[in-house]
Amino acid sequence: MKYGADLGYALKNINLTINPGEKIGIVGRTGAGKSSLAKVLFRLIHENISGSILIDGQDISEFGVGDYRARLGMIPQESSMFDGSIRRNLDPLHQFNIEEMWASLIKCNMAELQQLFGLCRVIMRRRRIIVLDEATANVDLEIDKSVQELIRKEFSGCTVLTIAHRLETIMNSDRIVVMDKGTVAEIGTPQELLAKDGMFAQLVKTSDFGQ
Repeated sequence: MKYGADLGYALKNINLTINPGEKIGIVGRTGAGKSSLAKVLFRLIHENISGSILIDGQDISEFGVGDYRARLGMIPQESSMFDGSIRRNLDPLHQFNIEEMWASLIKCNMAELQQLFGLCRVIMRRRRIIVLDEATANVDLEIDKSVQELIRKEFSGCTVLTIAHRLETIMNSDRIVVMDKGTVAEIGTPQELLAKDGMFAQLVKTSDFGQ
């Protein structure tokens, strides 16, 4: 994938199989291709792209974009907020009752405001594939731990891809994907990658973790 016909590859030779319910951490330095993976998954890139993404054996290009994106969940670094009430922010399409909204708010009561609406929306919608794109980048470690515990509890049966900026966020992942210059440089469990003493271990040692 390229961001322009005359630009270099943002992603190249990507070949990944992610199992249902697997928790995947995605790390790498700035420009490594972490967020580009999320953009491709959400079909935000429409040109200068080749290859295919299959979910349960179905090519995602066969779905209408609106219908397809509605099946995924995203918790970004800063969630969108609208003018108006909390109810309008949580449920702009009027899909949930007040009890469901209160239940999600109670579960997310440890979150900072910028994470609150993103977390609540995804919890209410019960998507099976969730992407966290630097979702806890601007909070302290204690809040990060609380958010991660909530995610593990609420999305235990979901496939979760976590683009991370700190080690603690992804060390409980089933596997970690280490991106470098648009490619998958390493993939394995946290323990395997640390023992390998390769790029992931170097990111940890130098504290250049996803920055």
